[in-house]
Amino acid sequence: MARRLVFFAVVAALLFVNPAFGYFQDENAALQSAENFLGLIDNGNYGASWEGASRIFQVRCGRQRWGEKLEGIRPFIGRVLGRAVRSVHFRDSYPEAPDGQYVIILFDSSFAHKEHAVEVVTMMLEDDGQWRVFNYSLR
Repeated sequence: MARRLVFFAVVAALLFVNPAFGYFQDENAALQSAENFLGLIDNGNYGASWEGASRIFQVRCGRQRWGEKLEGIRPFIGRVLGRAVRSVHFRDSYPEAPDGQYVIILFDSSFAHKEHAVEVVTMMLEDDGQWRVFNYSLR
């Protein structure tokens, strides 16, 4: 019994000093932020999704333009029926962007009028330590 407790204590300690554990925490934070962003879009809160995006996203795509893009797409594909994470990829660089920490998350999504879709949400870690949307696309 004592050996088992020691074993679990060692495993727990290794998790907290292992650099990979930080990636797990970052992945969860980035994923949560991406899901919040998608939830805003799903509920038609396009302005709020823009406000929560990264500064680079906001500069590249103004609030009005963002809303117009979504209004031109979302009504035609209908409401979201399901969404599951397909993959999560960390990067320390991204084309046409400053070096930094990025997470590219692919979601397999289903909508009322589009059964099979892939949503790509690229997150970036901003200077304040928050993961925010850098790019979004729907395929």
